[in-house]
Amino acid sequence: MTVRVVMRYLVNKLGLEDDSQVNDTIEMLERMAHRGACGCEKNTGDGAGIMVALPHDFFKEVAKDAGIELPPLGEYAVAMFFMPTDEKRRKKGKAEFKKVAESLGHVILGWRLVPTDNSDLGESALETEPVIE
Repeated sequence: MTVRVVMRYLVNKLGLEDDSQVNDTIEMLERMAHRGACGCEKNTGDGAGIMVALPHDFFKEVAKDAGIELPPLGEYAVAMFFMPTDEKRRKKGKAEFKKVAESLGHVILGWRLVPTDNSDLGESALETEPVIE
C-alpha cells in the first residue's frame, strides 16, 4: 500500500477535508525523533505515535469496570496525561485541567491509572517515569 493510499484512507476515516492535518502530524513525529522517541539507551524511548481511531469497545469496557457509563462513539474524547509521581501535584494538575475543561463546557467522566510495564525500561527512563492517567 502506498503512502498516498494510506493517507487517503486516514483522511476519509477521520472525516477530514484534506490530508494536511495527517501530513503535519506525521512530519511533527519525524522531527521529534531527537527528543526521546529513540533515546541514548537501547531500551529508553517514549513510543511517540498518533492514534487515528478511538477503540470504542475497549474504552466502553474500561469505563464499565470503573462504574462510568460511556456516551456513544463520537460524543466523547479520551486524553492521556503524563503526571508527576507526587500525589499532591497530580491532584492539583487534575483539578486545574477539570476547571479548564468545564469552562469550555466539557464534562470529565473519570480518571484511571493506565497499567504499565516498566520491566524493560532503561535507567534514565526509570528515573523520570511518570504516572500515566
